[in-house]
Amino acid sequence: MLVPGILHQTWKSHELPETFRDFRETWVCTHPTWECRLTDDRENRIFIRDSYPWFLQTYDAYNFEIQRVDSVRYFLLYHFGGVYADLDVQCLRSLSDLLESKEQENSLILGLECTDFVSNAVMISSAHHPFWELVFAELQVKIGKTDIHFNGSAIWTTGPVFLQSCVDKWIRMEKSGTNPIRILQPEAFSPRAYMHRPQWGIVDRNLHPNSYTLHHWAGSWVGNEQHERVKNKPTVRILRSRRKIKRRRRRKHR
Repeated sequence: MLVPGILHQTWKSHELPETFRDFRETWVCTHPTWECRLTDDRENRIFIRDSYPWFLQTYDAYNFEIQRVDSVRYFLLYHFGGVYADLDVQCLRSLSDLLESKEQENSLILGLECTDFVSNAVMISSAHHPFWELVFAELQVKIGKTDIHFNGSAIWTTGPVFLQSCVDKWIRMEKSGTNPIRILQPEAFSPRAYMHRPQWGIVDRNLHPNSYTLHHWAGSWVGNEQHERVKNKPTVRILRSRRKIKRRRRRKHR
């Protein structure tokens, strides 16, 4: 199934910070025929309430707004299809070639943010891809694992580490054979890792000629009082998780 030319982005309101407006404009200019949607927190809750009322209790129960922002993007892609992009993602060149392919593997495309984890900052999906139904079920399981004192726990309950666990489960269930997920290397969507993130503001796209997008890692979901904790602690824990995953994979293939 072809992916529709719809861009989904969300923010607290329709009043965007100047740099986010600039980043959004790179998408609009690069894809003049797309429908570029921007929804705010209120509209996202109405969407869940009206279209997925069975999830509303979980949605409202999240301790942190970033968990709602994470989860609603999965529902938007399932419901409408298209491309989701965080507002701190600069578009470097058109993604139309990815959307227009009739290959089944291109009905859901994710990109690695680092060696072992997919990103939820840029995602491409046809409407009603069954992978998202697995994600919805796992969201309801993970809500009980939230650290109410640490919003960085969203990484594991709704964010990229959570999404990677869903991808791993999908592959283990062998559903990827009939409904494959295409995983692109970091160069495609996130050529600069968090610890080597680019300068803030529009970057010359010629610096990354083989990339579709560039993630600027704004971290706008992090509260000021927890900035250092969120910045440092998840990075250490993610690196440890990567090492554990690699060790398990090596043991499995011996």
